[in-house]
Amino acid sequence: MHWLDNIRDWCISRQLWWGHRIPAYYCADCGHITVAKENPGKCEKCGSANITQDEDTLDTWFSSALWPFSTLGWPHETEELKHFYPTSVLVTGYDIIFFWVIRMVFSGMEQIGERPFNDVLIHGLIRDDQGRKFSKSLGNGIDPLEVIANYGADPLRLMLITGNAPGNDMRFYWERLDNCRNFCNKMWNASRFVMMNMEDGEEPKFLMLTSADKWILSKVNTLAKEVQESLSKYDLGLAAQKVYDFIWDEYCDWYIEMVKPRLYNKEDSTRAAALWTLKQVLINALKLMHPFMPFITEELFMHIQDEEETIMTSQWPVYKEEWNFKENEAEIDAIKEAVRNIRNIRAEMNVAPSKKVHVYVVSENEGVRYIFEHSKVFFKTLAHASEVTVQADKAGIGEDAVSVVVQDATIYMPLAELVDFAKEIERLEKEKKRKKILRICSYFVLAVIVLAIAFAIYRHYTPKTETPAETETAVESVIETTTAEESATGEGTVEESTAVETEDTDTESTSEETADIESAAEETDAAGTESTAADGEAAQAESAAE
Repeated sequence: MHWLDNIRDWCISRQLWWGHRIPAYYCADCGHITVAKENPGKCEKCGSANITQDEDTLDTWFSSALWPFSTLGWPHETEELKHFYPTSVLVTGYDIIFFWVIRMVFSGMEQIGERPFNDVLIHGLIRDDQGRKFSKSLGNGIDPLEVIANYGADPLRLMLITGNAPGNDMRFYWERLDNCRNFCNKMWNASRFVMMNMEDGEEPKFLMLTSADKWILSKVNTLAKEVQESLSKYDLGLAAQKVYDFIWDEYCDWYIEMVKPRLYNKEDSTRAAALWTLKQVLINALKLMHPFMPFITEELFMHIQDEEETIMTSQWPVYKEEWNFKENEAEIDAIKEAVRNIRNIRAEMNVAPSKKVHVYVVSENEGVRYIFEHSKVFFKTLAHASEVTVQADKAGIGEDAVSVVVQDATIYMPLAELVDFAKEIERLEKEKKRKKILRICSYFVLAVIVLAIAFAIYRHYTPKTETPAETETAVESVIETTTAEESATGEGTVEESTAVETEDTDTESTSEETADIESAAEETDAAGTESTAADGEAAQAESAAE
């Protein structure tokens, strides 16, 4: 990136009510500009007292570039200035490279003649779950103080650090924040488990470390080396993610479960070694997580040990060659692979976690048999086994046994111990009946849908015909309408309040009206006939005259 190429002048003044006031004083008489740290009182050219200071303030980023000089005693050669200037690294977002980074470089080179920092770590922006910038107009802003009040500062810090490539924008998901809070609970519960099993008294000088103890010590030893390498490259997210995975997976889900049988057995000769390993690994893990989650790690560190006053000044974990146990790592990795495969089979066959079965480990490799025999105590616990038998051949194992192949070995489990055949048959019968009912219901629903479609098609393409009843109803409706109109417009209409008569009177009146109508019709017909005859005679007379 060529940040310092093609730089142009920019306006350093702003019309704001806050900020650094521009130290420029204008003379109203001669127009001279006086630049001074304090009000000079008069013009340095003409001596006039009629001067006024510039009302604008310096650009915000111009002011921020003055930070090293304002805080470290410049222009005096102070010890703070010698120690902290230049600093090692500046952390900033890519959106203010020009506004802040470049202007700090300009100021440092101009005032001191040296760049203010050696490295610049550029990170992305935080966006909402839809990839939009936080904006007041959109109303998608998130108040960090509210998040801290509900979740805590450490989960928020961890979420912002992990799960993103350096320099890329990050989307804010509440689900990830929940996961980070759950991780804090995980660390807290693991620390409580260790403290509950710790006993007063001095730790033994000689410890009988098992393969599991050496494995976890080697893992945390390698972790310290990898985290240091990631931090040196400013890959903070990767470093935090490595510590996260180690604490959650390796330490909590595997090692603690491995050592539980030894902790619960007071007579176990390796119990002290397990307690010492639990404590040492946890302390180192807390130190490695401290830069990312300072509050909870400090609290747990102060409760789990008494040698150091604070985790902030404790020694940073470094790689130790005496904790390098690669052979033991390979052994435990083989055990973990076998346990994973056993759990997968049990899950596929719906075997309850509380149900324990006999596990057979068959391998012709003597070294592999030694690994499983030596780790039989915790392998039995992790695999939910009632008994673990390690042998070189398949002798004594039924043909119906369920098998899984791992590296240089085969794991067998009797099918009769995994599955209750009577209950399984009952379950399958119920499942068969349920599927049959569902199939019948689906057929019925399909038939109803087909009939509905057929009826709709029939109604669409069939012409609509009137039935006799519909025709009779329509005729009656027309007659009633016509009668109502005639009675409304005819002469001698009587008010409804005075027109109530008996049924016989109505009938006689109707008959008389009908007779009158018929008589009038006959007279009209006769008049029409006479008119027609007269017209004919007149036509004949005109013809004769011609």
